[in-house]
Amino acid sequence: MNSRMKKLLSLVREKGVLGFLKETVSRIRSFVFSYRPVYIYGISAPPSPNLKARCSLEIHRGTEQNIHHILELMAYMDRSAALQRIKEGFEEEYEPFVAFSEGKVAHVSWLFHPPEVKETLVVFHLHEDQCSIGACLTSPEFRGMNIYPVVLQSILQEVVKRGAKAAFIAAAPSNTASIRGIEKAGFRLIETVRGFRLFGKMFNHHWYAPEKLNGC
Repeated sequence: MNSRMKKLLSLVREKGVLGFLKETVSRIRSFVFSYRPVYIYGISAPPSPNLKARCSLEIHRGTEQNIHHILELMAYMDRSAALQRIKEGFEEEYEPFVAFSEGKVAHVSWLFHPPEVKETLVVFHLHEDQCSIGACLTSPEFRGMNIYPVVLQSILQEVVKRGAKAAFIAAAPSNTASIRGIEKAGFRLIETVRGFRLFGKMFNHHWYAPEKLNGC
C-alpha cells in the first residue's frame, strides 16, 4: 500500500466516511471557485507599544527550527499540506514571528515582503518599503488573552526599524475576533474588496500607491 493510500485511509478513520466526503467536496469546491468579501487594513505610522498580553509572552523571529511549533498551531490542516506550506514560506524568505507563553507555543504571524503576496483570496503587489502580515494563528488555549494585537505591534515595531513605510493585513468580515485584534494594534480599514479564486488562480490584484495610505 503506497503512502497516498495510507494517508486517505487515515483521514477516513479520523473523520469518518461522511466527514471525509464533506471535506473532500469542500476542498474541491474551494479550488474550483471561492468568493467572499475581504477587509483590507493598513497602517503607515509606528504603533504605540501600549498593549499588554494577559499572560507571560516571549516573541521571537522564527527559524526553520520552529517548524514543529508552527505545525502545532496548524493542527486543523492535513499535516503534510501544512508542512509544505510552511516550507514554501521559508523558501520565499517570509518571516514567522512565534510567541511563547511559559514554554508553550501561543501564536504565529507571518511577515510577507514584496513584490507579490497571496493572502485571503487577494493578491497584494507591494512596494519595496511596504509589507503585509498574514497567516496569523493563535492556539485555542491562549485565545482571549490579547496576544494577537501584541504580536502585531511587535512586528510593526520591527518593520519600522527596517524602514518600512506601510503594512497591510487582510481579514474576512466574519472573523470578528481577528478584526478586534487588528484594530487594537492600530490598523485602519482601507477598503472592502471582493476576493475570488477560480481553479486555483486568484484574480483580485491590488496595488497600493503611497498616496492612498495617507491617514492610515
